[in-house]
Amino acid sequence: KIAKSAKEALILMPYFDPGSLGTLSRFLLDEEFFVLIRTISSAMQYLHGKNPPLAHHDIKPDNILFDIHNNNFVLIDFGSMGPANINVNSWEHSLELQEFFDYGATPEYRFGI
Repeated sequence: KIAKSAKEALILMPYFDPGSLGTLSRFLLDEEFFVLIRTISSAMQYLHGKNPPLAHHDIKPDNILFDIHNNNFVLIDFGSMGPANINVNSWEHSLELQEFFDYGATPEYRFGI
């Protein structure tokens, strides 16, 4: 609860050790990898199931936090999120989109640099 006279607000957030997947200094164990896939898939299913559907637009290792103590992952950085307004209705359309993103995406995005 924030008082009406408050000039600033603080947000208390959990600390994730060792941080993001982008800073993890080891490979994930098989069990951790499956938890990661299940967690991110669940987050995507939730976002895509909204009305209208939403897209994260910035899923990358630096935007996935790893809680080593609870073997859990958390998707962060929803600043690029927006409507998921692309409907793929054929294999040909999916290939066209792949070509478009291959051409227009940055090397960091394409190659995971």
